[in-house]
Amino acid sequence: MRIIIFLLVSFLVAQTVLSQEPTQQPTKKELTIEIQKQIADLKKEIAEVEKQIGIAQKDDPESVKDLEQQLRMLKEQLATIEETYKGISGMSEKTFQEAATAEEENNSIPKRDITRISILPKKILSDAELASFVRTVNTEVEKMIPATEKAGALKIYNETKAKYNSTDVTGNAASGCWMYGHWEKALCIMGRACMDDMTNTDNLNNYAAFLSMTGAEQAALPILQWLNNKYPKNSTILNNIGQAWFGLGDMTNSKKYLDSATNLYNTHSMANATLSKIYESEGDSAKAISSLKKAIRENYDPEKEHELNRLGIQLTFDDLPELDYPMKTDPLGLIPLIELFPEDFPSAIGDDGKVDAVNKFVDGAQDLNEKLDRENEVLSQKVRGRNEKLSSDSLYRGEFLEPYNSPAWKLAQRSIELFYAEKSEGMASLATQFLFHFPIPFVGRRIIIDPQEILHDCDSIWENEVVIPLARLPYERPGAGENPTCDQVNAWVNAYQAKVAAIQNKGMKKIKKIYVDNSGKLDKWMKINIYALQDAPKDIDGKTSDLITSLDKTILRRRLENSAFQEFLDYGLRIVKEQEYLVNNCGRNEVRKKRGLPVKDVLTPLVKYELPCEFIKTLKTPLVGFTAKCNTIEKDPNSKIEERKPPVQKGQGQISKKGNQNRGPLNNMRRGPFAFYDYTETEIINQRSAPLNAEDKDPSQFSIEYDKWGNLVGLNVQLNEDGTALADPDSQESGIDSRWSWNAAGNTSNEFLPFKGKLNKTIFYQAKQ
Repeated sequence: MRIIIFLLVSFLVAQTVLSQEPTQQPTKKELTIEIQKQIADLKKEIAEVEKQIGIAQKDDPESVKDLEQQLRMLKEQLATIEETYKGISGMSEKTFQEAATAEEENNSIPKRDITRISILPKKILSDAELASFVRTVNTEVEKMIPATEKAGALKIYNETKAKYNSTDVTGNAASGCWMYGHWEKALCIMGRACMDDMTNTDNLNNYAAFLSMTGAEQAALPILQWLNNKYPKNSTILNNIGQAWFGLGDMTNSKKYLDSATNLYNTHSMANATLSKIYESEGDSAKAISSLKKAIRENYDPEKEHELNRLGIQLTFDDLPELDYPMKTDPLGLIPLIELFPEDFPSAIGDDGKVDAVNKFVDGAQDLNEKLDRENEVLSQKVRGRNEKLSSDSLYRGEFLEPYNSPAWKLAQRSIELFYAEKSEGMASLATQFLFHFPIPFVGRRIIIDPQEILHDCDSIWENEVVIPLARLPYERPGAGENPTCDQVNAWVNAYQAKVAAIQNKGMKKIKKIYVDNSGKLDKWMKINIYALQDAPKDIDGKTSDLITSLDKTILRRRLENSAFQEFLDYGLRIVKEQEYLVNNCGRNEVRKKRGLPVKDVLTPLVKYELPCEFIKTLKTPLVGFTAKCNTIEKDPNSKIEERKPPVQKGQGQISKKGNQNRGPLNNMRRGPFAFYDYTETEIINQRSAPLNAEDKDPSQFSIEYDKWGNLVGLNVQLNEDGTALADPDSQESGIDSRWSWNAAGNTSNEFLPFKGKLNKTIFYQAKQ
């Protein structure tokens, strides 16, 4: 049954990443199809190795032994999978599902591995012993790597070393392989990078993290203990030690080190996620839930939410992390619109200029409203057409959704879903977002205000400060008396109109103040909506599709902007009425002035014709890379390897621009805006030498996190103080020599994978008696 679970996991991680929902357990039919594919692939690989052996026997006899060992491993793997296939074929669907579910539930905590624990060194290795140990580990690991993977790894290693002559860059080549799911290549390259420079602590930490996540915790721990002795109180090292002990089934030591990591960084994602499993196994559901919520507060992951649901808790908006991505203040430009709401109303006979100014606003608002209505109708037709195509064309759907398998979009989308659910008591949200004229308002403890809430407050002000006082005014001010002269009438009109204008002026100023005071909260609402909206896809030639407007705007962003403007335009038209000229009562027979022609486009220039992306982050390694742009992830088209879904977890990587690490850890450990302590030169040097911490916040630092299916679920960047841009503008691009430090994830399935099973049973160190 354990082999079944291995194949089950392999199948799951190979599934499409287009949906943000946790991957579901496959049916027996789906799994057998996947197994048949794996068997076919293995047979092809075996044939290739056999061909290489035939060539090597003539040209390179020394390599035959290694190739034959690889061939034996592949044949053992094939035999195991074929045996499993026979076993599954004989099961009923019901029996298969029951067995797989039971095994998965029982497999959350590894059993204590006494054998592997007993062979661990009884002391911290010396520098010389560590170097010897790493060489031994690398040699044994490379023996287990399939020939084709090893050949590819050595080609990458040799080319990178020759071109850059830098162990930092070589290590980053390994990280690129890891990031793209080529875990065998990553192990091979990182091991050699460590042997080239045993002082590179980033590479040593990363090698240990990779070993731990591929089932060789007994090889990772001696390296990590050496690092911990050299750099105590480093949350990355402490997490990786805790994860290694977890994989070995020693929950006491695991919890001790993971607790130490979370004491340094309270929301450490990897440490808290594994602590949650440990607490659950101990029957402490309260702590399990608390730790899982902390992990979610660092990075939202649909799989973490799934685990939270399994513990009987529903996620709320306030459980989610802030959407800490840059966005400029007032992105839709509503403040200039609000500022154009007239404050000066005609207060006396002859105030014709004020009449014209108010009427120009009214005419301009009506004209802009009509333009937006016409444009929205066109946009709505395009949205309907896109929805029809999304529902009927699977290829188009894939091209559309694939770039949105990004942390920004996932978090923003889930935030909207939870807001909808909490605000409208379970009303459907994103499934119908294309149909709404304007998104449903939300509330939350973090104070995010939508336009309707602001307008509701404005209505209250206008009602109490303007409408009611104006209604009372005729009763509070006596008339002009019986048989008044024209001058007396004029005096009465001027006094009355001055009072009306003062009331309106005071009310309008209060309304503007309400908007300005709440504009920051409205910006948060806009940010969630903007990052949740989906751009139209591109065709295979890279040209924008016909669903992009001629203004190079996404349909939904354009409609969001139009809707926001119309909400406030409509409100302005409700409270600002067209004015009439006040007539001089002493000149009844004079010709009344005609209104001047209105300036129809007074408001139109306020509507933006582009909504530029405020967030662009490019990550490069010597092999692969990606660009995060707004709410999408674009893979580097020049990547030298194809992305694949690995049967191992990828964990979390801390990345920082090389040479920019000149500060120590922060006191306020949070994402986004940051502050620094001043450190002595010695402390700075020491901090530079140690692996990066999750809580380190130099301006260029950011992190990425993967779920257990290999999907990118976290990308945290450092923002400037007001959250409008990256803290370090020069760090928009993290080059091939950036620093990388990986945090391992908890490994629960060592013995289920043939390669990992080999690593799991390998003795890398024999303690001296």
